[in-house]
Formats: sequence, structure tokens, C-alpha cells
Amino acid sequence: MSRNINLLAWREARRVKRTRMFYITMLLSGALGAGLGGAVAYGYQKTLVAQQQRNAHIVAHIAHFDDEIAQAERYQKEVTHLDQQLARFKRLLMARTDTLCLFNDLAASLADGVTYRHLERRHNQINITAVAQNEHQVSEQLRRLAEQPGLDAPVLSEVTSGPEGQRNFTLEIAQARSSSLLADKEGPP
Repeated sequence: MSRNINLLAWREARRVKRTRMFYITMLLSGALGAGLGGAVAYGYQKTLVAQQQRNAHIVAHIAHFDDEIAQAERYQKEVTHLDQQLARFKRLLMARTDTLCLFNDLAASLADGVTYRHLERRHNQINITAVAQNEHQVSEQLRRLAEQPGLDAPVLSEVTSGPEGQRNFTLEIAQARSSSLLADKEGPP
């Protein structure tokens, strides 16, 4: 007599229960993974937004500094231009002052009986053609020119006899620059 025990229903119930637990575990694991993935993505997104804000802030400051640099370059060009104008003005003023000093020195040194016929100036070198009544007046004129503080020693280059015993002479002389003008030209210490 044999008895038949049916264990199949019990096994079937256990298999269904395990399958259900497996699906629930998989579902919870998937939900947990999706939640963690979403949290990580959210954290990365927040970090990305913060970095983009910092980048935008930096770009705004860079644009501001670029404008300031461009403005500084414009100011530098303007300063350079003004320096060039000032140097040009100083040169013109120096030339004007030099010319005035030259004519004052020439007028102060003019000896009696001497007449200037031609003056030619190239930079600081002056060529003078003059007429005197005699040799003594030529010597006196050279001595007076040498005594002028704004002129260097004259160099007599030619003496010829003219009509009625006059002496035509040509001399070269260099104009010495005053120390105050040289100091201005060299710039501040």
C-alpha cells in the first residue's frame, strides 16, 4: 500500500513566492538605482549650473577688463601723441629762442664800419658775409663775435678787397646752446 504524497503544490507555491520576491527585489533595486542615478545627475546639474554662473561672471569681468585695457591703450596713445606735440612745441620754442639770441648776439657784436650782407643758418652753423672799411674792423668784428656768450669762436674763411678799399669777408660761426635749453631738451632728472 503505497501512499502518494503530492509535494508538487508546495514546491509550486515556493517557486511562485521566490519569483515574486525576485521581481520585487529587482523592482526595488531598479527604483533605488534610478533614484541614485537621478540624485547624481541632479548633483552634476547643480554643479554645472554653478560653474556656468562662475564662467559667466568671469566672462563679464574679462569683458570689463578688456574695455579698461582698451581705454588705457587709448590713453597711452593720447599721452604719446601729447608728448610728441610737446616735444615739437619745445623744438619750435627753442628754435625761436635760438634765432632771437642769434640776432641779439649779432647786433650786440656789430663793430663800427661793419655791415652784414648775407646771413645763412643751417642748424647751429651760421655763415656770414660782411663788408668792413679796413682790416682792423674785420679783426674787431671777429673779437666781438668771440666774446658773445651765445656764439662759439668765429672762423674767418675768406677776405677779399672790394671797391674803394673795402674788405669783403666771410666767416663761419657756431651758435652755442644755452644750458637751460639743453636741460629742457634732455628732460627731467
